[in-house]
Amino acid sequence: MTSTSPFEEPMLPPESMQAFLHCLAHASGKQLKIAVLWQYFAEAFPYRPGGSENRQWLQRALQEAADQGIIRLPSVRGRCWDHALEPSLPTVIWKTSPDEGRDDDESCRD
Repeated sequence: MTSTSPFEEPMLPPESMQAFLHCLAHASGKQLKIAVLWQYFAEAFPYRPGGSENRQWLQRALQEAADQGIIRLPSVRGRCWDHALEPSLPTVIWKTSPDEGRDDDESCRD
């Protein structure tokens, strides 16, 4: 792993990140709730930290998926966020890519 500055967060494991993005892109339905997001995250990142760092990793993975155009996050001013713990996480996200060409990968089903 490359060294990072104190202001830079370390990269998430690339293989796990790709597995998570694949699960999101190939999930059925247009809307995914937080329980499904946690399930996909746990499957893709079997070796992840606990506590608040776990939430930070999920938040970063979801932001990466949004940056790549796979999902759309709710408005930061909206009510679709869980603010009970830090960092806040969306309670629901929306897929932006079509389900066409979807694999029947059992590991990514809810």
